[in-house]
Amino acid sequence: MRRIASVALLVVGPLLWGACESDLESGMPELPPGFLDADIPTGDLSGYLFFSDQPLPKISLSLLGSSFATASATASIWDMSVWFGPNIESFGGIVDFKETASAEVAQKVLSSHAGIDAWRESGAVLFVRGGGEWAADTKASLHSETSEIFQEAFPDAWDLMTLMPSDPPAEPVAAGFTSTKGGTLDHIASKTGLDLGGLGQAFGVINVSEVAFVAYSDDTINIPAQVDRAFLFSSHVGVIMVAESSYPGALLSAFLSSFSDQMGLSDGLTINGEEVLSRELGGAFLFLKSIDSTVFLSLAPSQSMAQALMASAIWPYLEE
Repeated sequence: MRRIASVALLVVGPLLWGACESDLESGMPELPPGFLDADIPTGDLSGYLFFSDQPLPKISLSLLGSSFATASATASIWDMSVWFGPNIESFGGIVDFKETASAEVAQKVLSSHAGIDAWRESGAVLFVRGGGEWAADTKASLHSETSEIFQEAFPDAWDLMTLMPSDPPAEPVAAGFTSTKGGTLDHIASKTGLDLGGLGQAFGVINVSEVAFVAYSDDTINIPAQVDRAFLFSSHVGVIMVAESSYPGALLSAFLSSFSDQMGLSDGLTINGEEVLSRELGGAFLFLKSIDSTVFLSLAPSQSMAQALMASAIWPYLEE
């Protein structure tokens, strides 16, 4: 029966694309320090990540992958931004180091890689990888200091970001967005060893084009040489994701109900009196809740953290 309903929804759904926008009221989300002021190069991006964990975040220089840095070499940073181009092999970023000497080493590390252009501006190291128009335009934007802030560069993603909680249960340490096209989300998850259970494909089914996210932790984050699931678990990092479907709320709910089995999601769990879909993913916990045409997800290494994150995300939008 669910299969028949799924087919019917696939037929009827496209007729209603673009038929609605979220009625949820924007708020003032708590975001990582410096996120709103960070410079972003002009041009098309398929994803963006900003990391800032004041006051003492560190990065392993061997993360950059060169014999210039030993496995134990670390450096303190102010913040870090990473931008993704049309594919996962085209990317760039800025790492703002607290000490110029660390920036000099990092520039050498990055420059040792074929295909990466890296240069230093005082304590900041800028880099771009990839060829073609995107890489050329990104380098030109950085060299000319032509940039935008997140709200200006990505107004749709910013609208999603304003639905993040203003009083989360842990400190925000990173934020950004990813496009659902090109497999960026699933590729990043694969690189970090996270099984998202086909979440990228699911976003395509419910006609989502962008996903905003904020990562939270009460631990000081020191980025190791290998960013993997062990690091995410030991740092107690949890994530809230917000996405907007072009389907109206009733149809979106029907989609999620019909496809929940295929996505491995179970019902029956309630948060703040609201039923949510859930799934355990190799020791991590994923919760999903739709309100109108907006989809909220939380992902964390413990069920209690995932529940707390979801509760903080949805409670402003629940009916009295």
